[in-house]
Amino acid sequence: MFSSSSLFLKTAFAFLVLSGLVSASTHIDSRRSRHQTRQTGTVPEANVVSCDFLLQPTATVDASATEDLGYEFQTIITGALQGSSESQVSSVSSNFTANNDENNTFNVQNQLGALEASAADSKALIEGWVGTVLPGFSSNWIVFSATCK
Repeated sequence: MFSSSSLFLKTAFAFLVLSGLVSASTHIDSRRSRHQTRQTGTVPEANVVSCDFLLQPTATVDASATEDLGYEFQTIITGALQGSSESQVSSVSSNFTANNDENNTFNVQNQLGALEASAADSKALIEGWVGTVLPGFSSNWIVFSATCK
């Protein structure tokens, strides 16, 4: 009786662990799908800004994880603009360079725009982020500088 009970507990535990992994994976995939859906609108060219950021993570991040970091930077920046402008936001391009300095900072270049916000409005919102912390997936990000044109 003990061994069948033990087998039942092990099976139940394995089921719960696998269910949690599937649920977490589905949550991550749906988060990416929502992000991608959010970025499919047509933003007028006149509303697009090019911005340069100096960001520092609040936790240690692997600078060689380029795909994950590229997705993270694109997501946190477009998400922050979407939250600030209450408009659909599209990211045109996003690039970054790890500075490999003692503060683990990153230079990020992002070209983006909001459907219902002018380039001047987006520029003012984004440049106002200096000194704030943007929430991310692998870390939160301190905005040391943000300049747009």
